[in-house]
Amino acid sequence: MPDLHALIITHTHERIANTLLGLRAQTIGPATITVACDSDDERIEPEIQRAADALNRPIILSLRKRSEIACRSQNRNNAVRALLEQGVKETDYLYFIDGDCIPSPTACKAHREALGTHELSLGWAVRLSEEQTEELTERQVLAGKTNEMLSNEQHKMCVRAHFQTRKRIFLRSLKLTKPHKPGILSGNFGVRLHDFRTVNGFDESFTGWGMEDDDLARRLYMIGVRPKSVMNTAVVYHQYHPTEEPLNWKDSPNAHRLSEPCEAHCPSGIKNPAPQNEMRVIQVVPN
Repeated sequence: MPDLHALIITHTHERIANTLLGLRAQTIGPATITVACDSDDERIEPEIQRAADALNRPIILSLRKRSEIACRSQNRNNAVRALLEQGVKETDYLYFIDGDCIPSPTACKAHREALGTHELSLGWAVRLSEEQTEELTERQVLAGKTNEMLSNEQHKMCVRAHFQTRKRIFLRSLKLTKPHKPGILSGNFGVRLHDFRTVNGFDESFTGWGMEDDDLARRLYMIGVRPKSVMNTAVVYHQYHPTEEPLNWKDSPNAHRLSEPCEAHCPSGIKNPAPQNEMRVIQVVPN
């Protein structure tokens, strides 16, 4: 059976520990863990080392000095580039997680099972409040108890999201949806490596905030990728922090690009990266 590889994307040492510790609580863990950091801050390596010691397993760490304009697409592609250096199989699965999110204990299992029958698995994120985030402990994360903090409304949101996405998947089969729907939540989705490489990964011409995940979704759908919702079983808990996310996605400078024509294979992606500062890949092994 193909392996599932966890790819964690971040730009800071903050909050990343809980994301990694959440992988220790998985009912079925990933074959490998890769962290791609859009920074070379000296505080990152010690935090990844601490996590590697706690998990008692190696972590692949990709670092590069951040450019003036953030490129999340490139950082996500860098995670895959670092993983490919390890010689993974073309038939393997990728599981993307943002470094401010904690995966629920069944997340890896749900994505892996979904990718066994479909080419794309769509997870959901519950936003923790500032109070919930402050009260959260590493012991709770390691025990897989983060969901016990959720309100009834937060639990219901997962059910509604799962229902809505299944509805959009059905409408897609009737060709009644927008080209990028159902959308990808970049901080919690799975995709087969072969298909990700076929479309050349994330489009690195998307810079700043937003829409790079919607763009990836529409290009994957162009090659016939079939989505499956696991929003009720593959949940991540987004730790509170200030964000540059606009209140309305239409206010994103990249939003207009979704109405422009594109090819399935983006011109600047995993195979031919846009210019960037030197990427450094490190194997962080437990002490």
